[in-house]
Amino acid sequence: YVLDTTGMSQLRDLNSDGDALDTSENVLLTFSNPAGDIKLPGDSSGHQFNFGMVWKDGYLWASLSSALGGGLSTRGHLIKLDPVALTMSVMHSGLRTPNGLGIGVDNELFGSDNQGNWLPANKLNHYPRTGPGKWFGFHNAHALGNGDTGPIEPPTLWLPHGEIDLSPSQPLAFDSRTHFADQMVLCELTGGGANRVFLEKVNGVYQGA
Repeated sequence: YVLDTTGMSQLRDLNSDGDALDTSENVLLTFSNPAGDIKLPGDSSGHQFNFGMVWKDGYLWASLSSALGGGLSTRGHLIKLDPVALTMSVMHSGLRTPNGLGIGVDNELFGSDNQGNWLPANKLNHYPRTGPGKWFGFHNAHALGNGDTGPIEPPTLWLPHGEIDLSPSQPLAFDSRTHFADQMVLCELTGGGANRVFLEKVNGVYQGA
């Protein structure tokens, strides 16, 4: 499966030659969401990117950026897709431009978010895969009252814009056989380079530097 601005597609190898590009089918439009609070693809407004996907716990996880200056009220979410049952669930909200999603320390799901309006600096979030949904603080002006309320879930790390990071990308855990075991690498999209992330878990909450 691949995700792009038009939705999610399934690539199929029809003749079993190892080439999965024989045919593709957009399957996202066949997904159902009982809550009815998210639609894909987006409308004609810009900045509606779809990021991911990550395979975890038998699901495909993806993050959707919020529209800037207009657009649908149903953006800025972390979503969970079931490719077998063809179902889609909104797990968390309050994301601005969550342009990185990956498996980090302790085999947990982490993602970055890009600074801008309502978000003073880049940050790294930990996304719980169970339990109630969390709001990560971005006020989508078109989504107030649609999961865009409640206490703000603090980030795992703040990444000061222009000092540490300009556009953080996908966080990944280092191999346990390296000198950097139990740490993560977070690459930089705009300026290039990579940052090492040191985390610890205190009272069930990740924090670090």
